[in-house]
Amino acid sequence: MDYLHCDNNRACLVWDIQRFRVGSYAYPGGKRSIFTIIRNYMTQFKEFVLANFKTIVAILSFAVTMYIQHVNNTAQVAELKLKCSTLELKIEDQYERIDAIKLDKAVFEATMTQFTSIQTDLREMRSDIKELLKNKR
Repeated sequence: MDYLHCDNNRACLVWDIQRFRVGSYAYPGGKRSIFTIIRNYMTQFKEFVLANFKTIVAILSFAVTMYIQHVNNTAQVAELKLKCSTLELKIEDQYERIDAIKLDKAVFEATMTQFTSIQTDLREMRSDIKELLKNKR
């Protein structure tokens, strides 16, 4: 890879650092230190940031917004789970109350049936007593 024909800045930096470590690196103007190489890339990075500042800010604000929405949604999901469990407990309690009401209704119906049969028996006994009293006179 040649310094003058480098298309990928990151790959160029890695290539420059590796060649510098080996000790056989010479730029067209002579040998350079690792600090000079890094300074050149930092200058290129600075120019990139300045040229694309609006885009970088838009992307970063979008990422921060997505993170904030994720945190809020996670909190809302936890809150909804809590509400759901509370509602499930209330529903279970309502079913127990309904079962108690059904039991009370069954007991009431059985009692009313018994009252009806007792009432019928009392009427029969009353009519029998009336008959007996009429026959004794």
